[in-house]
This record gives sequence, C-alpha cells and structure tokens, in this order.
Amino acid sequence: MEAGEKLKPNFRLSKITRREFLKMTLGVAAGVLTNEKIAQAGSLINKPNQKEAPQLPLEQEYSPPSIIDGLETFGADEPLNEEQLKLLTEKLNSLGNEKRDDTYYGTVFVTEETYKRFIFDDFQESFQSYLRRHEALFNQMLIENPIALAEGGFKLRRLIVINNNVPESDFFRDYYNNRITDCDDQYLIKNYQPSKADYYDPSIRIDLGLLHEWGHYFLHLNDFYSLDFFSPVNIPPPLREIPLWQKYYGSYRDGIDNDGGVSRKDLADNTLMAGGGGRILGLYNSLQLANRGKAGRVHNLRETLKDIWLWPADLPEQVVLRFYNVYGLPLIVRNITVYETEADLANPNTRVWHSGPVYNFPGEIIRPVDIFPVENGAIKKGSEIIFLDIDTDRGKYFRWMDIRDFNIAKWMGKEFLQMCAARYDDYPGNFNSRIDYR
Repeated sequence: MEAGEKLKPNFRLSKITRREFLKMTLGVAAGVLTNEKIAQAGSLINKPNQKEAPQLPLEQEYSPPSIIDGLETFGADEPLNEEQLKLLTEKLNSLGNEKRDDTYYGTVFVTEETYKRFIFDDFQESFQSYLRRHEALFNQMLIENPIALAEGGFKLRRLIVINNNVPESDFFRDYYNNRITDCDDQYLIKNYQPSKADYYDPSIRIDLGLLHEWGHYFLHLNDFYSLDFFSPVNIPPPLREIPLWQKYYGSYRDGIDNDGGVSRKDLADNTLMAGGGGRILGLYNSLQLANRGKAGRVHNLRETLKDIWLWPADLPEQVVLRFYNVYGLPLIVRNITVYETEADLANPNTRVWHSGPVYNFPGEIIRPVDIFPVENGAIKKGSEIIFLDIDTDRGKYFRWMDIRDFNIAKWMGKEFLQMCAARYDDYPGNFNSRIDYR
C-alpha cells in the first residue's frame, strides 16, 4: 500500500501514472538512522500546541492559518475547496519566500477524510506531529551527510487540508503554473493509515515508505529498482550458458541473492531509493544532490523533475577498468565486448537486449560517452545497463554494470575503476559488485 498521492494531474503513486505524468511534462552514505538518532530527532518536535500564524493575511472567507505542533496548517477546521486553494496558492506565491541553495522544501496536502480519520483512529498525536517526526528523519539524512552539500536539510513548510471534492485532474492540469513555488514540490496524502502501510515500522512509529516517496517528490530521485532487469529473449551469447547470472538487480532487497542473478547491494543496501525501508541516502544519491548544488540546479524543477524518471547523462569521456577475480588475483585485460540494453519498442517501460555488441574495446580503457546514448539531456530510456564480456590472461570473465557506476566516476572526478569480475562457474549470490574509484 502506497503512502499517499501527489497533488498533480494523473500523477498518482503507482509507477505507471507517475511515469505518464513525467512524459507529459517533459560514499560515504548518510549515517544510518538508528533508534538513538530517531529519538533525538523526535525531541525536535514541539509539544502539542495551536496558535494563529499571522504572517499571511487571508480573505474573510478563509479561516486563518494555525501553527499546530510546529507546522503551519491551512484548513484544519474548515478544509479548503477548489477556489480557496487557488486563491491560497496565489497568495503564497506572491510572498516570494526565500529558498536556500542548500535546503529542500516541501508542502503536504491531505484530504479532509484522511486528516480526520488519522486523529480519530491512529495515535494520540496530531497529524502535524506525525509529519514533523518524518520531517526530522528526512532532514537528518541530509544534514548529517558529508557528501550531499545540503547543510540546510529539508524543511516542510506547511500542511494544507483540502475537502474531498477538490478535483485534482482539473485544477492541477497546468502544474507549473498552479503549484506553490516556494517548495521544490508538493505531495498529497489520501486514503492513508500508517499502520497499514507496507513499510511502516511500529517500533519507531515511522513509515519508511513515506520517506521513500518524499525522496521522489521533494528530492526528485529515481527508484533503484527501475534498474532491475531480466529479458528471456535475445540473450547475449556469453550469458546463454549461465542462467543463474541472467538476472540483474540494480536494487537490493532481502532474499534477492537467493532468487538468482546478481544484485547491487553495494549501492542499494538500506538506501532510501532502493524500494522502501531504507534509512540512509546512499553514496549515489548523495553525489547526485551534491552535483545539483554545484551546478545551481537544486530548485530548477524543470531540470530535476526528469531525475524521477530518467538517469543523468553525466559521463566521463573514458575510464580505465581494472579487474580481479573472486580470489583477489589481478586480471590482465585483452579485450572488452560491451552488450547494452535498450527500450522495448512494444513497451517503452521495459528493456530488451540490444541486437548486438555495442562496442569492442581493446585493453582496459572504455568510453562511456560512446556507449550510453543521450536524449533530451538524460540517458535514453532503457539504455542504462551493460554486460561486459572480458577476455583476460586467465580466460573469459564477465561483469554487470549500469549508468550509476559511470555517473559516480564523473561526479567524483575518478578515472580508474577497480572491481571484481566473475567466471561462469562462480556463484552470483557470493559476488561482490563493489567498485573502488581511484
């Protein structure tokens, strides 16, 4: 069960509708959130209180905003209808609230039904307190991260309660002109009960799946599991005789290693965007956010929104791939043949194998800029995964890689990638996919 939905046209939490919307509009990881840190984060939440927030004068037909448990709230007593929400958006946008380059901002919407049911059914705390505890953990992932360059962390600016009849598809059709502009994005919660959410952790009363969704909406990050891949047809010749290696998981979840194939536990274990339940931002996304900050694109929605659906085209011109076998013995590379995936013409949301080797590289130097096709400033959809057939002094070896490995090299300014390669009789469940960048 998903945590909620975003207040955008046809942009629900299901993977299909989110992708449809995007089509239309177009290391060191952060510290693990231990129970001790969660307790510390919880201490940041104000004691229950409610008072008026006088900074935003509203029309007489509105109830004034309130501060409830430290969070500015509109519509707590009288949920906003469509016209009131439109007027509120215009007023908020006229204020010109500052957005710092090292801080991410968000607004949460909640339907009247969910808001009232939460107070009545779930906990002896307000919905605002519940959100602020999640805000504190989300913020912690950023401010305690030495890589992400987001020292300002995350700020949840406000909660807006809307009545159940606000027409999402009609009012928010022109999202860029109707959104609240002092936030990086906005998120709608409806039909939501925390205890029934897939990644709700009752021991800490935190929905880690909700934080995963905030990673999409407020940080504009892609799902790692969108790089999971297995195609039963047109399998490259080196893979045909080794069925246990034919599945590639760009993510990592419990039990993957027993399912056959190789997983990218090195990049995805316990990370926010691996698919739910993660408690750290992870090396890849930390570097991605840092790169945005350096490029001045933190609050450029038209640029960053693509990152929910596509992968960045930040690639080094060339890299040196140095391999060792599962016993740690170095391999001298004679030739590397690269097989690449591509989008299935019949279903662009799935991948198939490209019709043949993309490139043959003599020796250990390859050129990522030649391998990965770029389209509209991002890697062409479906072309993000490669399989390497490696001819060495010790015989044939192979290795899976994906676009993230080369993004990291570019963002870190590293040219040498040292990693393990496998033989056909090696077992994928024991394979270490980690790459050392030098």
